[in-house]
Amino acid sequence: MFHGVTALLHRAVREAALKRRHHLLRLATAFFLLVLLVTAHSRSSTWGAPGLYYFARVSTLNVVLVTLAGIGLFAPCIVEEREQGTLPLLLLAGIDPLGVILGKAGGRLFVGLTLLAVQIPFGALAVALGGLLLDQALAAYAVLAAYLLLAAAWGTAVSAMTARSATASLLTAVGLIVFLGSPWLLMTSASGFVGVGWVSSGSAFVKAMHGAAEWLEGRNVVLVLQHILNASAAASGWRQTAGSYVFTAAVLLGISWWLLRKDVYGEGWLWRKDRASRTRSREVSAMVNKAVDAMWVSPVMWKEFRVLGGGWKVFVTKCVLYPLLFAGFHWEMQTYRSLTRGFHDYWELMFLIFSAMVALEWLFYAARLFGDELGSGGWSVTSTLPMSLGRVAFEKLLGCLWAGTPTLVAVAVAGSQISTEWKRLVTDANRLSVLFAVLLFWHLVVLTSLYVRRGSLVLSTAIVVLAGTLLFPLLLSAATTFAAYGGDVEPVAAVLYCGISLTVLLQFCIWTRLRYLAAVEG
Repeated sequence: MFHGVTALLHRAVREAALKRRHHLLRLATAFFLLVLLVTAHSRSSTWGAPGLYYFARVSTLNVVLVTLAGIGLFAPCIVEEREQGTLPLLLLAGIDPLGVILGKAGGRLFVGLTLLAVQIPFGALAVALGGLLLDQALAAYAVLAAYLLLAAAWGTAVSAMTARSATASLLTAVGLIVFLGSPWLLMTSASGFVGVGWVSSGSAFVKAMHGAAEWLEGRNVVLVLQHILNASAAASGWRQTAGSYVFTAAVLLGISWWLLRKDVYGEGWLWRKDRASRTRSREVSAMVNKAVDAMWVSPVMWKEFRVLGGGWKVFVTKCVLYPLLFAGFHWEMQTYRSLTRGFHDYWELMFLIFSAMVALEWLFYAARLFGDELGSGGWSVTSTLPMSLGRVAFEKLLGCLWAGTPTLVAVAVAGSQISTEWKRLVTDANRLSVLFAVLLFWHLVVLTSLYVRRGSLVLSTAIVVLAGTLLFPLLLSAATTFAAYGGDVEPVAAVLYCGISLTVLLQFCIWTRLRYLAAVEG
């Protein structure tokens, strides 16, 4: 049994140690940290305690990357075997479910821990810059390693109980975000309940929420890192935090093992529904879909509408839900104003809410527009359809546009009541920059989905975070120079030129990659 438990883990660690891309990733991490260190040293005359400033930025960046790793790396580790149908093969090879968990998650955890280990020498150099002690740096890395273990265990546990990679990534993201924001969420909720008069400020319920928020503040990785860097490492209580992370991770891994054993030995779990009810539901859906399919001439557009957009069920749900959302926020602003405090224009608030929903919805579409077919092998069929590659891409976009029509209509309805927002969107350089930033990020997600089978959204976010951190001093210098010598150039014209140029460049890269994939896999 123990051989079966450790066999897959040994194989995963050996593969991780032999893959060239992992070594290149470690070298890129070291180079990136070296550039940040040189930047901090060059600005040591203007920044107080440059070592502390550098290490604080690196720690925050590590928290973001570890969270993204939990979503993009560990969440699909078990469910991808279930989707591909290879989980029974691993069991036939004599590997225990515990071995599957350790093997699938252990290799990825090994890569993450080595990336943290690469940073330790640079933490020692930050100590030499001043403002940071060695025990503070080591304590911070110990907390980050424990948080990585916790994120890995949570992603693995979610992966063991779900049937789809997208569901696992979504639940992992929700869990980690709620964990990081739980102190603020509890304090805000308590204040809101008191503000609307549901409970008194001295009630036991409010005291319990405040106590829970304070306890979670002591277990929050962001706040613990701040305490380590702002005070001595011994006074921050980092050992209790790291210990609680490791204990929780061990419990989650035990739960993962139990869930996977129930699944593979035929007992079923949450994601398994009653087969008879599912069969009846599929028969009814097949009858409806067969009648509707006849009305569609563009098969690719209809496929994207059903697969990415959720079909008519999700479309009708949006059409019913969005008017209720308009009415609910209008009632809240007229009655309590606990959630909408600080907003005086109802339509401006709704415009911002639905604009954010459009951005998130199209991020989801961009990540799966080509990624699903490339991951499942369906692109070899799509690329051989009797239509041009441009028409395939165009119909895919039309299907996503049709699926997202209710949200776009909601934005248009809210924006029609505040005509100034549309004018600002064209005349204000800051708002135009945000629009192009979202548009470029959509294109970047589509481009990365053509290179990686899963985790394109996580990879694109990591690229943006790393590039923004690395290029921020250069962009700041360029902005200063532009303000000093380029005053005769309109900022809106500059934003339009840069935004359109980068968009066209990314579209060209996407088109080139699509043609290559069509030639190779078609």
